[in-house]
Amino acid sequence: MKKLIVVLVSIFILSSLNACTNNDQARIKSYSTNEQLDSVPNPNMVSGRSTDVHNLGAATDAMSDAARRVPGVQRATVYTNGATAYVRLTLNQSVKTTAQINDVKKQVYTNVKRKMPRFNVRVYTSKNKTMK
Repeated sequence: MKKLIVVLVSIFILSSLNACTNNDQARIKSYSTNEQLDSVPNPNMVSGRSTDVHNLGAATDAMSDAARRVPGVQRATVYTNGATAYVRLTLNQSVKTTAQINDVKKQVYTNVKRKMPRFNVRVYTSKNKTMK
């Protein structure tokens, strides 16, 4: 009689554990690779192999170099906040008119966005307002 009770209790426990596992599996949503790649990239997120870790310092240096290559830019400083890169420009004395300033800012935006497409780039100078 005791063996029968032990067997029945064991079957009950095993079946209840199996039921819990099936319920947990039903709640887990699996994502395809395409769904993960289509999401907004986050530069602070570490994924993949340990050698693929994004170096934020190297990224800001690369964006600063890309901005300085534009004629008329004397100095470029890049700050990041999440997925947004703020590029502050110091322009040469040769850049005087608003049209020239806007042209330089557009070129900087294009260069930086091409170099680091995962960032939302904002370019500004002390001479003019922010360009998106």
